[in-house]
Amino acid sequence: MRSPYTTLYVHCVWSTWNRLPLLTAAIRPIVYSAIAKECEALNCSAIAIGSAISDGGRSKQKAIFKMLGTQGFAQPT
Repeated sequence: MRSPYTTLYVHCVWSTWNRLPLLTAAIRPIVYSAIAKECEALNCSAIAIGSAISDGGRSKQKAIFKMLGTQGFAQPT
């Protein structure tokens, strides 16, 4: 008998306050590494983390995470 299997993919998009260029090329790898480590601590998989240029040449940060169906998306602290 087959058992149900659910995986949740989460696509996050964010930018800095007023889209100021605070995430420089030197800082980005440190921030992306911290995000990946936090995913590991939460038993999630970081599939992709990076930046994209949007309208007007301003960058947005993006990430795609993979979560198991047994994990809660938002848990109270």
